[in-house]
Formats: sequence, C-alpha cells, structure tokens
Amino acid sequence: MDERRGQDRCPVCQGPMKQADNGTLRCRKSICAYNHRNEACPRCQHKGPEVSSAGTDSYTYSCTECMNKWTKVAS
Repeated sequence: MDERRGQDRCPVCQGPMKQADNGTLRCRKSICAYNHRNEACPRCQHKGPEVSSAGTDSYTYSCTECMNKWTKVAS
C-alpha cells in the first residue's frame, strides 16, 4: 500500500499536509486559513482571519470580528 495515501488531510480544505521545518504540520496550500489560524488582528487581536494572496510574497488578511484589513509579507 502506498504510504502517501494515508497522509494527513487539512481540516479546513481537505488538501494534503506537509511537515514544516519546525516540525509542525501545515497545509500545502499557502493561502489556506489553516496556515494562518494563529495570525492576530493588529486592531482587536482576534485570531483566524480570512486570507488571500496579495502577490508573490505577501498575504492580505481580513478580520472577521472588526473587519480590519492588513497586508503582511510572507515569512
């Protein structure tokens, strides 16, 4: 049996997961909300914003609580 078929699936988008350099599991889709769930709004500190790509090296976030929008360079 192929080992890859049993790999973990993302709880948000059901896509494949990968192990990051620090040992944590991340979704392979860079803009998946699962990867950004700990990002806190700079205005209200609510975690888990909606995320979209703002270009090749940055993300645009939208807070679901206070509707604040901000952009952050990908790390």
